[in-house]
Order: sequence, then structure tokens, then C-alpha cells
Amino acid sequence: MSLAVIPRIGNGQEEIDKVLEEEGPDSFDFVFIDAEKFGYDGFYETSLKLLRVGGVVVLDNMLWAGRVADPENTERATVAVRDMNKKIFNDKRVSSTLLQIGDGVMLCRKL
Repeated sequence: MSLAVIPRIGNGQEEIDKVLEEEGPDSFDFVFIDAEKFGYDGFYETSLKLLRVGGVVVLDNMLWAGRVADPENTERATVAVRDMNKKIFNDKRVSSTLLQIGDGVMLCRKL
């Protein structure tokens, strides 16, 4: 077992794809996502590939200052976060909960 934080600087999706290529699937216990909101879906999907069963992916800013609750708000980032919440709610690959801490923290445990 190794404990490591892998810092990456660059395009988020390109970097997480490199991690998947380098480390392989089912190689992580924990992934934290705090990046451009319209990229969350791609980060989430790649994170699920990286995670072992029982691993956790955490997504930050999932309440998006309350903007996700306003159906009139059609800003790109707001729509992306709103859609991500819906996707996770319906995703049978994970057990999830949305914590009302700060700007909203989504915890997803891979089943």
C-alpha cells in the first residue's frame, strides 16, 4: 500500500487521463475533483475508472452558491453542476450523498 498525492498542473482532463494510463484502472482509493465545472462529467467518469470498489470520489462546489436550485439560471457552469448532480443521483455505480458544507461537497462511493 502506498500513500501518495499526485499533483498535476495543466489541462484537467488530459492530466487525469495520463494518471489512468500511468497507474491503471482500480488503482486509487480516493479522488478529489475541484476543477472547471463543465469538465466535471469527464473527470467523474475517469475517476470511477481509477477507483477501486469501495473507493471514494469527492466533488467540490456541487451547490454552486445555490445557483443549481434556480431553473432560470442557464449559465454554462451552473448547468454543468446541475446536470452532474442529476447524473450522480441516478448513477447505479455509486452510493452518494450531498453534504451541505461550504459550497456543497458530493461524496460518491464506488459500488
